[in-house]
Amino acid sequence: MKKLNLSRFKALLPLATYLVFYLIVFCILDFSDNRDINYFSSAIDKYIPFNEYFIIPYLLWFPYMFYFVLKLYFKDRDSYYEASAMLQIGMTIFLIISVIYPNGLRIRPNLFIENNIFVSLCKLVYTIDSPTNVFPSIHVYNSLVMILVYKDSNSSKKEIKFVKFMGILIILSTLFVKQHSIYDVIGAFVMAYVLLPFARSRYRKSAFSTKA
Repeated sequence: MKKLNLSRFKALLPLATYLVFYLIVFCILDFSDNRDINYFSSAIDKYIPFNEYFIIPYLLWFPYMFYFVLKLYFKDRDSYYEASAMLQIGMTIFLIISVIYPNGLRIRPNLFIENNIFVSLCKLVYTIDSPTNVFPSIHVYNSLVMILVYKDSNSSKKEIKFVKFMGILIILSTLFVKQHSIYDVIGAFVMAYVLLPFARSRYRKSAFSTKA
């Protein structure tokens, strides 16, 4: 029986440790009821219909991130470091914004026309996750990081297309289940594209010269 080589997971520790820190701070902020929340939304949000079926890709974000980050770790270490840097910096910026400018949304539906398992899942998510600390959307930002990093990774074309397809579905799901405003999505896009050159120049210096 082969022994588990723990040294193979050593480079995962910084990201894993950071995620523990992030979750602790996020929960403290999310359950704090003594802060003045700045509620905002866009007029565009009113025209985006609620669609309970999008709760499936919304929830798939968790295994999506876990699986594809690990895949990079074992198959393309440079891309993993690039993604890890972007994830940690982006989520830290998100926490800072949440502390300095507590924010929230009031766009969730009050009444549901249908009464099915997908609506029940939406209600469960609404109960667990308060509509605060939403800008920029981490669901959107992290998914976009996966799309951008995988695009220039050594993964197969099929896998890159799947990462992109699922990432787009997850991004759309944040709007259709009314978890995020269009502002949250735009903020996540801006942050991802601003941070990408920094992470890429540090961890994949040859990317620009080797990619057509």
